Amino acid sequence: MDEFIKILLLLSLSGTLFLLIIWVLKYFYKKIFSKSWQYYILLLVALRFLLPAFTNYNIAAYFYKMAGDVPVQNNTSITNADTEGKESIKSVENTEKSTEKVNGDKNKEVKETKNNNIKLIRQKIKNTASKVTILNYILKGISFLYNNLFYIWLVFFIIFVTRNIIVYKDFMDYIKATSEKVQDTEILDLLAECGKKLGINKNIQLYFSPAVSSPVLAGFWKACIIIPPGAARKDKLFYVFLHELVHYKRKDMLYKWFIQAVICIHWFNPFAHMLGKDINRACELSCDEAVISILNKEQRRAYGDTLLSFVRIKGSYKKNTGTVTLTEGAAQLKERLGAIMDFKKKPGIIKFLTILVTIIICLGFSLSGVYAAANKENTQKSILKNKDIENMVLKTNPDNYTYTYMQQGYYFNSYILEMGWNLNEEAERAYNNKVNITLEDNSIITVCFDGNVKEYSKDKKVLKAIEGLANSLGDTYPVLEKTLISRVTYVKRDKIPDYARKYYKNKDLIGFTALFPELNKKEQKKYLDKMYKSGRVAFFASVLKYLDNNRISLYKEKASNDGKEAFYYILENKEDF
Repeated sequence: MDEFIKILLLLSLSGTLFLLIIWVLKYFYKKIFSKSWQYYILLLVALRFLLPAFTNYNIAAYFYKMAGDVPVQNNTSITNADTEGKESIKSVENTEKSTEKVNGDKNKEVKETKNNNIKLIRQKIKNTASKVTILNYILKGISFLYNNLFYIWLVFFIIFVTRNIIVYKDFMDYIKATSEKVQDTEILDLLAECGKKLGINKNIQLYFSPAVSSPVLAGFWKACIIIPPGAARKDKLFYVFLHELVHYKRKDMLYKWFIQAVICIHWFNPFAHMLGKDINRACELSCDEAVISILNKEQRRAYGDTLLSFVRIKGSYKKNTGTVTLTEGAAQLKERLGAIMDFKKKPGIIKFLTILVTIIICLGFSLSGVYAAANKENTQKSILKNKDIENMVLKTNPDNYTYTYMQQGYYFNSYILEMGWNLNEEAERAYNNKVNITLEDNSIITVCFDGNVKEYSKDKKVLKAIEGLANSLGDTYPVLEKTLISRVTYVKRDKIPDYARKYYKNKDLIGFTALFPELNKKEQKKYLDKMYKSGRVAFFASVLKYLDNNRISLYKEKASNDGKEAFYYILENKEDF
């Protein structure tokens, strides 16, 4: 269902983009190209709302990729922030106890200051927790709507489809109840003559009905023409029959229902509704053009007079979804009459331009499209990754929904490796992709790969990098028997500054922390100053272990002078970070 909604939204975006392109081009070709061509181009736009493109290079996919590349902060950020605050309080309390033991009552003033600082930190944590709670409610609401988008769409889709069917059925029932089959042989002969003129041999039923204000072509399976009693004059009927039979010959009834299907599927998109109106208008202009192309100048004038005559007739039934009428009101009539009077056969150069523009528009059809298959692999990876994490988290700690393993990013042998360790058995079972690696001391560790990087479980270079990283860590992290790799990024050494800049900008803590020790002292100093100035405590804390004592002392003094308690305490208790 989620995949259906994604494709639906992308198709809606594709159709809208293509429609906007056509509207821009229409400004230039409106008076140049034929009305029939303009009609069928709009039908092509409608098809864009339903049919995926067959190219990897398209505008909708570009927007989709942009949306997919937006960095998302997961729950670990909140957990880390909360943990950082608690650790700061713990560190202060430990420092306080140590001070009491050593100095006794001499440091009461320091004790009071630190107590005040503890209260301040607790208040900040409380305020943050309050904001996070409100944010969680909002996110839950959005999540609920997102998880039920298919059902919301389905309800309105059924409503739109049902409405169209009911309106059409009511119209046909009303017509049957009020209509009378035409028996006049002269009128029927005229209808047959017009059909023969257009190459139509099929017998089409003809009815009189006071319910309609304008001649109507109706009937999905068995087409019939319904005309108001005031249209019985033979000179009018000639043009009426030509018009309605052109609709029949071109299968405009089928296209009418096709457009209704597009609107029902994309009921949420106002551009789909506007497209429906645009196509109805283009359909009538196109039909007029097809009729007047076989008429002389005097007959064209008479055809225009016929259109005018039906504007004055009042019918008792207005809703006629799924039918095509001769006129749909005075507002549209002015444009149609103008097109009739300005009609001229197109020269050869216009036909050549028509072909050229058609090729360009067909190219736009693909470029504005959605190529679902191009994003399928990434989508599957994302689903697998989220599912892996969800399974692991729910089995590990379903109440708190927090990670129970340690996690950090490293750079080794040109790879950024996001490594988690200290997995419990339930968490380990959540991952299907596992590799056993033997270290230098002949110990064996099990390395799990989450769904996002499962393909690297068979990459020898990556496995070698993981082995080298594990060996380099040595006894620093003694519980490496069960390790999780959740990210693998290849970064050439000469590209490290560029990637570090990107990760810092995108607030990618893991990626930035992995590359920070590879930067030169000058670049490290630049980022430390940025972190300090912008208040990125988590970033600052994550790179503390890479700083020498002199630099730590300088920032500690600066934080004390500037009153930045959070920075001061992480520097004071750097061993805890």
